[in-house]
Amino acid sequence: MVRFHGAVHPPHYQHLMDQGLALYNQHAPADTPASWIVDVRQLDTLPNTVRHWTATNWQPRAYAAGLRHLRFVEPEHSSRQLALQLHTATQEAAIEERCQLTQHETLSAAIQQAQQATAATS
Repeated sequence: MVRFHGAVHPPHYQHLMDQGLALYNQHAPADTPASWIVDVRQLDTLPNTVRHWTATNWQPRAYAAGLRHLRFVEPEHSSRQLALQLHTATQEAAIEERCQLTQHETLSAAIQQAQQATAATS
């Protein structure tokens, strides 16, 4: 799970996402499809360079590592909703037919869905 607050700075974002993926690679069971929860309720903006890097660099590596589901915790404000929609559209274009994308109103709902999905595949 990753949470974003405020504006995203590309080098910090890339480092955070790479470190999260490294931790996943170290600890996740190889035979269990994974969910990645992204809490963007506090996100202000997401630069185009970040969206492009996520879609063309991080997503293929995450999929190769076993990521199969992105669960977004939706922002509460309409301006943040636009940022999420742009982010999701970029990701959908990059990972269409590979990862499932869902949006959730609360963090607890996203976690519960991820736990249920993991239990169903165990």
